[in-house]
Amino acid sequence: MKKILLIILVIILIGLYLSVYVVDQGQQAVVLRMGKPIPTTVGNVEVAKPGLHIQYPLFEATKLVDMSMQNLSITVPQLLSSDQQAFNMTLMINWKVQEAGSYYQTNHNDSAAMEAAIKKAVLPIVQSMAKQNTLVQMLAPAQQSALQAAVLKAAAQVALPSCVQVQGVQITSITLSDSEVSATYQTMQSNFAADAAAITAQGNQQAQAIKAQADQQAALALQQVQVQVAQIRAKGDASAALIEAKAYQQDPDFYQFYRSLQAYQNAFDSPQDVLVLQPKGLFFKNFNPMPQS
Repeated sequence: MKKILLIILVIILIGLYLSVYVVDQGQQAVVLRMGKPIPTTVGNVEVAKPGLHIQYPLFEATKLVDMSMQNLSITVPQLLSSDQQAFNMTLMINWKVQEAGSYYQTNHNDSAAMEAAIKKAVLPIVQSMAKQNTLVQMLAPAQQSALQAAVLKAAAQVALPSCVQVQGVQITSITLSDSEVSATYQTMQSNFAADAAAITAQGNQQAQAIKAQADQQAALALQQVQVQVAQIRAKGDASAALIEAKAYQQDPDFYQFYRSLQAYQNAFDSPQDVLVLQPKGLFFKNFNPMPQS
């Protein structure tokens, strides 16, 4: 008897366990009865929102649908621009299920198939726009915005029947192929070398022009200074001659004595100089005793 009660209790617990299920946040559950969605009065199917729910075990089941934002990364290799430049492009497409019931009915909850359909619609647009523009144009923000808008429109048209909303498209990277990287590097290196040589030549030319101008200004300044010095010297000599003339007019004897002292000083300008002369003559007259009257 106890064994029978224990078996009944276990069956009841298993039934309760199978009757309760939880839908997490960011998910919805499509309720299936005998393997098919349960229709509602509004023409849709029964969907369980996040929370705790009860179902009939063995007769009902659920299929969880991810309602969070999905990120689809698409890399398009070996694109060829209008100037025959090969490059790779990577796009990020953000999409989200809007209505779980319709998504399950049209797509059978197959996110891989949905992403494959989006990718199939996007590839021709990217390839076509690459052929219509040069690589430099593809790198321009305006052209990238136009490409993102075209991709968003195409992806939205594919996703709309499945109640999927494409919310954003971003170009995450544009990279050159290995051969194009090498060629581009060599081209850039040559351009930089040519620019450097042109800048150096221009700098040397400017330096020579500046030096010539500086030399000309220096020569002109020196000439002006020499003229000013000559003018000042001439004025000084004229002033000295005038002063000497006035001194001579005021006291001829003193002036003659002063001129003799200057001659002595000029004659004996070094301590080692020795001059042997008779103390006669005009040169030594100021050293001779004055005649007494």
